[in-house]
Amino acid sequence: MLPKHERWRTDYRRNPYLRSLDRAALRDRFDEVMLAATLPMLVNTPLKLRPEAAQLAMECFTHMMVEMGDRAIPITEFQHTSDRAAAAAVRLELAPHIIEWVKKHI
Repeated sequence: MLPKHERWRTDYRRNPYLRSLDRAALRDRFDEVMLAATLPMLVNTPLKLRPEAAQLAMECFTHMMVEMGDRAIPITEFQHTSDRAAAAAVRLELAPHIIEWVKKHI
């Protein structure tokens, strides 16, 4: 049995669903994945994900890293900003109080 991260990489290689995204759309998706993967790890966050949802966020992060590696996009190109994190929260249709929290704390 493969470790989860290896299985996730293999799954993405079989179905590279991010491949069709242009760079801007990939950056937006990166922001959404980073927000979903980060929120469960922060102290006093207003959003606690179920363990299955947190694991799915980590799986999507693995897929994102494979796609960025295949395109030779350095992670520094998608540098974090609080504005982009807030925009990701809006696209993910999070509750208004969570969006406000993201604007202030991330």
